[in-house]
Amino acid sequence: MARAHRVSSTVTLIAALYVIALPFALSLFTRTSDAEKLNDYYRPLMSEAGINRFRTNLGIVNDGGTELYDVTLPRLQRDLGMNETQFNDYVAQNFPHVAIFLRYAPELVKYLNPATEAVLAQKDNFHDADQFPVAKIRMDLGPYALIVLGSILALIGLVIRSGASRLATLAALAIGVGLLFGPLLLGWFHQTDAAEKVAQAARPPFSPAVANTVVNDIYKIDAAFTEMRQGMFPVIGRQLGYTPAATDNYLHSNFPKTMRFLDEWDTQLHQGAHELSLSQIQFMDEFHNADATPYRALPWLVMAPGTALLFASGDALRRRSAKSDVEEVA
Repeated sequence: MARAHRVSSTVTLIAALYVIALPFALSLFTRTSDAEKLNDYYRPLMSEAGINRFRTNLGIVNDGGTELYDVTLPRLQRDLGMNETQFNDYVAQNFPHVAIFLRYAPELVKYLNPATEAVLAQKDNFHDADQFPVAKIRMDLGPYALIVLGSILALIGLVIRSGASRLATLAALAIGVGLLFGPLLLGWFHQTDAAEKVAQAARPPFSPAVANTVVNDIYKIDAAFTEMRQGMFPVIGRQLGYTPAATDNYLHSNFPKTMRFLDEWDTQLHQGAHELSLSQIQFMDEFHNADATPYRALPWLVMAPGTALLFASGDALRRRSAKSDVEEVA
């Protein structure tokens, strides 16, 4: 029994050191802090309301962009009495920002929609990952909880070693059961798997090449739309003999989807697009730091000391009980 007593104390102290060392070994203080910053920023976007609003805006962009190319520009070209080459030269000479946008916009659309859908498809995974480690409790409190738990285990191990071991051994057993079965009951395997899937989808947007490209594209779009609204359309309107009011009525009557796109860009899409694209650069370091967390390994790393505590404490209690039975018989 003395041997089991020593083993239980030793295992408990080793488990305590392991639990205390875990946050430092995995850099969990900074990684969970950065993960919490990302969650706080993107949680409204990935909410049901945020996803619906984003999809609505994406529909406005797609509808407006399609009409711009298929209807608006060909109609303006005809109204000005130009062929396609003349119209393209006219735009390039007088409205350079619009010309740049018209050249690269088809390529932009090719990656915009698939990339956006890939991120939005992670809504459920984002929600599940956001529940880790315990729903409605900040993730960055986890490393401190491990420090506290490890300190408690160290105290229990010392108490077991001192000889006052039954209650202390029971406490070690209870903590072992909690560490072993807690991740299962809390759904950590599913949550950390969801976190890995979210991270996988987010890696391309948070790469320097993609993030910088998106930011540059948003500024090009902004410059083109400003030039379109303040320069190109008024000039074409005057060439067609329209007053400013008549030009505005002509545009909204004939090209409603294009003008809705431009109007929505001015009122709300512009700010949201800039903030979202800049966030890819703003939080790039935080993402890569948080992404270094071994998500899928975390449940196993917590369950390992629980298994050791369960066997060592259970064996010590079993031997104590067996000795008590023998003494009663004697």
